[in-house]
Amino acid sequence: MVAYISQLQKDLDADTQLAHLGWSDGHRQFTLPDAVYFEDGTVKLSSLTDGARRASQFICKRGDMMSQIALMDFYNRPEYLPNQFAILCGLGSIFFYATGNHGVVVNMSGDSGVSKSTTLYTMAGLWGDPVLWPINGTGGGATPKARAQRVVTNANLPTPVDEITHLPVKEAIDLVMNITQPGHRLRLGTDGSEKAAGAPKSRACQPSWRRSELRKAPRTLAPLPATSTSR
Repeated sequence: MVAYISQLQKDLDADTQLAHLGWSDGHRQFTLPDAVYFEDGTVKLSSLTDGARRASQFICKRGDMMSQIALMDFYNRPEYLPNQFAILCGLGSIFFYATGNHGVVVNMSGDSGVSKSTTLYTMAGLWGDPVLWPINGTGGGATPKARAQRVVTNANLPTPVDEITHLPVKEAIDLVMNITQPGHRLRLGTDGSEKAAGAPKSRACQPSWRRSELRKAPRTLAPLPATSTSR
């Protein structure tokens, strides 16, 4: 037991508890629910806050890479070029920070039966459970704060949302606009003062903080921001 605890202390920085996944420490480390990967090749156990751990419970590994590649061959046809784009956006979201933007929304819209949901689940399967990890975008699928917190936790990873246009217009606008905003969510403590964002190493507002979102809907979200007069 003593040897186990000693090894655990070596693998885990007890004073570093992250509230989000993805890049931190100036792009020198990348966090997933089970491990932190460092630029020198070192891998350590990750330590997440309770909220981040619950929000990322469906980000996990199953099967093997070659089987996943074989399954995606279904989309290896010219008519599925938009689907390929959506899937690769989810895979490449961790490099979006290099564009200098704070976030992007990829909206899949179109007629029923053109493989929108299957495409979204295929993308989600690159990171975790293809069915349980995406957010249910209907009005009863999640509260506004829960959706916003999931985006914060996923950080550089994509946030898949199914049936987004079933949300009330105001909630859909807030969620879309939130993706493009930098920084963490401001919170107040019980004494009324603003809560600390955390140590610089784990803050969500550092330069490496970029978000992306992949949404599937029967109609486009493009007109929604124009219905709001707020700036």
